[in-house]
Amino acid sequence: RAPYLREIMDSFADPDCEEITIMASTQVGKTETEMNMIGFLIDQDPGPTLFVLPTEDIARSISVNRIRPMLEISPALVEHLPRNMDDMTMLEMRLNQMALYLAGANSPAGLASKPIRNLFFDEADKFPRFAGKEADPIELGKERTRTFWNRRIVKSSSPTKRNGYIWQEYERSDRRRYYVPCPICGKAFALSFGLVKWPEGAMADEILAGGLAWLECAECGGRIEHGRKGEMLLGGKWKAERPGAGRHRGYWINALYSPWLTWSEVAAKFLESKNFPEKLMNFVNSWLAEPW
Repeated sequence: RAPYLREIMDSFADPDCEEITIMASTQVGKTETEMNMIGFLIDQDPGPTLFVLPTEDIARSISVNRIRPMLEISPALVEHLPRNMDDMTMLEMRLNQMALYLAGANSPAGLASKPIRNLFFDEADKFPRFAGKEADPIELGKERTRTFWNRRIVKSSSPTKRNGYIWQEYERSDRRRYYVPCPICGKAFALSFGLVKWPEGAMADEILAGGLAWLECAECGGRIEHGRKGEMLLGGKWKAERPGAGRHRGYWINALYSPWLTWSEVAAKFLESKNFPEKLMNFVNSWLAEPW
């Protein structure tokens, strides 16, 4: 349902890729992508792994509600659970071939002292500037990977401002965007909010109730109804805007690509937000995946 995630996950298994930056809107599958990468490590390429979330409470919640169920339900992963389940705490899981640690960016103890080959940062723009009295939690985490020649670092977040961490990292990467083919003319283009159209003067509730919004092709100007989104996603390809960025791949994806949202839902959310700066900022950051 979300074919734009396939290449991101394949990049994680590519020896030519060391860093992956995912700048994305909420609820497009970025955390699930990280879960799948962790599952791949456990079953196919074990090594000490650290998963950092904004706070220790969120880390505990992810551990209980996302990671443990994944390990127990997957036939491939359940085989790697330890014989002694006392080795499975919320923040430290000692599996049969590797250790998986979870930490909050606000907890310096969770970021220190462990050698780590695989490092994940989720919602990095929500991290505090300092981990307690220590330095930047992202730099603290990266320090743990220094001795591994085959390290992998994955950073994902919706953006905040242009000086925020995820935007700066995306700018440093090869800046990939997902180009989808127009079902009318066949030419490929990246989805942006400026292409979403609706009847002039229509209210948010009218657009939602009637499904009145459509997408205008950036190439031919043709009207594309929401029902064509699935085929567009399946035909999409990632293209790098800065292909000379070395081993750092960056992926940008907004809510328009989501198979769980319609053009009309995005248009209605904008109309509900546009007169309130704090709501508009949330729309720009969390729906359009753009810096405020």
